[in-house]
Amino acid sequence: MLRTLIAAGRPFLLLFAFAGLMACAETDVRGPGEVVLDPAQSSRIFGGTEVEKGSDLLNFVVAIESIGVNDREIHCTGTLIHPRVVLTAGHCMDTPELFVNSAQLRFRTREFAYANEENEKLQVAFDHTRRALGIVRPKRWDDLLREDPRDRERLAYDVALILLDEDAPAGTTPVGFRAFNPDFVSMPQLTTAGFGAEGGTLDVVEGARNLLLHGAGPLREVTLTRSPREESAMHFDSFQASKGICYGDSGAPALTKIDDRWVLIGVASYVTNQGRDICRNRGYFLKFAYRAENGETLETWIKETLVALTAGL
Repeated sequence: MLRTLIAAGRPFLLLFAFAGLMACAETDVRGPGEVVLDPAQSSRIFGGTEVEKGSDLLNFVVAIESIGVNDREIHCTGTLIHPRVVLTAGHCMDTPELFVNSAQLRFRTREFAYANEENEKLQVAFDHTRRALGIVRPKRWDDLLREDPRDRERLAYDVALILLDEDAPAGTTPVGFRAFNPDFVSMPQLTTAGFGAEGGTLDVVEGARNLLLHGAGPLREVTLTRSPREESAMHFDSFQASKGICYGDSGAPALTKIDDRWVLIGVASYVTNQGRDICRNRGYFLKFAYRAENGETLETWIKETLVALTAGL
């Protein structure tokens, strides 16, 4: 069911009782030799290192996996930003017509993040099961999606919040977030972490594009050097010939350290490629410091929506 709510004077959509999120994978040719993947296909870590036991990243990075009708599936990553709220990419949650039954968010250990049990619908890495009470995206994303499913402008709003029915398991620790534009000269790098394959090949057979994934695994982390861009740019981006994000990392955190603590400053959104491997060109992370058309930063929307979701808990 769709419900329109008002948070601090701004409308957004709240989608109740969803389950079995599935992706209809498509690609979009934008120019000679360049394939831009539909965001729902984007993003798993490759060229990274396995996160070590005891790492702070294991306290808040969440693997989201859904297996649905006809074995269609979507893999995304999320970040715990409140004991009851997981942040991910908006496109990971943009197919409500494909949801079935009721949403289960399963917090699992990394060793079992991809141990798919029969009839399991939606899972998250850590331990124990949580039910999703609601999934929220900026209303502008939904408006643009209805107008034109391929409108790249909607990527300016590519974020979603998942409300859990009870607190995340003991031992987890939400990470702080802020609208922060690191100085490129003094802080040129960002870190991200996600679950899954280390690459994928795009083959064209009789006119159809087929995505072949290569490998899957536990939580991996990678440090990337950002491309120099204007402060007003929508995304952090990184050239990723040998390491970066790939299928399944959509929604993964863009992290930096401030006072020796991880701070969430963006979210993995999409990749582009110019060859057969879908991920070995550029990866893009939506910045919380980006100012949308109404002049507010994405951080503002996240904070106001978080307050509205958790009021009275």
